[in-house]
Amino acid sequence: MSSSNPNRQNRGSRFIAALQRTNWIEEQQSASEARGASTEKIYHVTSTAAKRLLLVGTIVGVGGLLHFPVAWPWAVPICIASAILLTLCGALLLALIVEMTKDKEHRRSRSTDKEFASDLHQIFAIDTGVLEKAEYWGVPATLVNAYGTRKLLYREALVWLALSQRVSDHPREESVLHEFQRLVVSPYLCQESVDKLENIKSAVKDLLELLNSSPDSTGFRLEWSDKWFLEIGHDTCTEAKLWAFSIYWAQSYGTICAALANRC
Repeated sequence: MSSSNPNRQNRGSRFIAALQRTNWIEEQQSASEARGASTEKIYHVTSTAAKRLLLVGTIVGVGGLLHFPVAWPWAVPICIASAILLTLCGALLLALIVEMTKDKEHRRSRSTDKEFASDLHQIFAIDTGVLEKAEYWGVPATLVNAYGTRKLLYREALVWLALSQRVSDHPREESVLHEFQRLVVSPYLCQESVDKLENIKSAVKDLLELLNSSPDSTGFRLEWSDKWFLEIGHDTCTEAKLWAFSIYWAQSYGTICAALANRC
């Protein structure tokens, strides 16, 4: 099999290598928990320090006022020290507010990325056109459910692959990829998540073989489509439809990539 795009093939290989990590789900869960714990720790430390400084500043200030008539030489320094401590307290409180604002902006940005990832999943994995309806490819009614399940898996894998390729050139889009991954595979460790990730890996490998094949490799593309349908038990598709099926998947990948490029 010849390769029509060595760069894409290399990036695809790196993506497959990353998917081989069996602890991907645990990494996603741990990263999410770590981000939450880090934010909570910042808030707790800053808030505690601010409260203590406020208390100390108040005690010093009140002490200075109470001793003002008796200890005149110490009154001014004590009041100054109190003012300084109160100022530091205010600065820490301000820092806390700034941090909260940043976190709010981060949450808003994540919400936007989550919405975009959800749109990608809805448009390119769920709401597919007539060319992906089972009857168009002559799939019998008894195999419609199997066809729908396999088609959804491959559509999700196709978007996942396109996002991964996009992130390799535009790292700032990584949050969109993470949000899409959470939609497709639950970040919580369970057998269903592990099985889904394995199926995604298998589908991505299969799609990469198709995408990296030469447009002139008619025999391979017919074989690829025939194998795809045989996996659900459908073996009566014509050569013309097998060829069209492989072309449609390759063109779908290009459409998804174009949608990602137009976002920026």
